[in-house]
Amino acid sequence: MNFNFRGTKMRHTKHYSFLLLAMSAALVAGCAPQGHDLPVLSENSVYESYLLGPGDKLQIVLYGANQVTTDRPGMSGDGNGQYIVSETGFVDAPLIGEMHVSGLTVDQLKQELTKKLAAGYLNHPQVGVEIASYRPFFIVGEVNHPGSYPCTARSRMLSAIAMAGGFTYRANEDFVVVERRQGDKIVTGRVGPDSVILPDDVIRVTQRYY
Repeated sequence: MNFNFRGTKMRHTKHYSFLLLAMSAALVAGCAPQGHDLPVLSENSVYESYLLGPGDKLQIVLYGANQVTTDRPGMSGDGNGQYIVSETGFVDAPLIGEMHVSGLTVDQLKQELTKKLAAGYLNHPQVGVEIASYRPFFIVGEVNHPGSYPCTARSRMLSAIAMAGGFTYRANEDFVVVERRQGDKIVTGRVGPDSVILPDDVIRVTQRYY
């Protein structure tokens, strides 16, 4: 009975080569930082269609009616017509009282205020609405001081890292993982250090592998 030792050796060599390639690929994948396979999040001019929510501070002014921009329940308490959106999404609007604003854009809120004021409070009301400050973002993981921090329009990821005391020595500095609300759902993706951050973002700085 004859054995083809050469053919058997070649088959074994191919088999071992395949195993080595598979192990190398697994090793490389295992060394990649967490989140490297996530999609890149789009910014998409989000502040132009920003939806109000709990924690936002609004500046509401009724032009020609300065007497109603003083402190009222639900305001920030500084006497400058600033109203904080409550945890349930309401503000105590001037003259009107409690009003649900969560989920509205600034323009939509302005239209609603004008409509309600014209329906029995003021003749030809002129209303100004601006966002005085946004609700915070949150940062966790490989930073020195994780927690929540105030968000401003066009805040960048690098400034968020700086607020949180900078990276730890274990941090992956190439990108961060972000959980972001888009409409009624939460999406997860990665963003670079110069990306814009948004209110309510949960930023996770992952650990790098050596």
